[in-house]
Amino acid sequence: MAERWKPEGYEEYWYLSTGIGIEVNCIKCNLCSSVEADYEAGNCFQTRKEAEAAAAKVKDLLLDLHKNPENLRKSEEPSQKLGALSELCETLDKEIEGTREVRDNLQKSVNMEATRLRTLEEVRCEVKMMMEAEEC
Repeated sequence: MAERWKPEGYEEYWYLSTGIGIEVNCIKCNLCSSVEADYEAGNCFQTRKEAEAAAAKVKDLLLDLHKNPENLRKSEEPSQKLGALSELCETLDKEIEGTREVRDNLQKSVNMEATRLRTLEEVRCEVKMMMEAEEC
């Protein structure tokens, strides 16, 4: 993504303002507080054409929000997103716990098998020693 342009010095910039609809305006300002405020709001454009394109998109967005008010409500309900994230965290915690349980059970099985194999090896050695003792 390209870095946002920011006016410097006495550089001219275009911005959107509201009055009668959304207007495109130009200002030349050195260290005005409005430059910083406009920049922070994403409202600094290098050319009139860029500002007009942004104005058209803002108008479309506002009209869409009025035509589909559920879109507006969705963005105002962070508690729903928080609830969904909490549910996801709970699910992940359960899966992690389940994974730990499976890991622990596998470790127990491995330990039991290792013990059984040691026992079998001990028996094999004893049988071998007994057979060698009988040969002598």
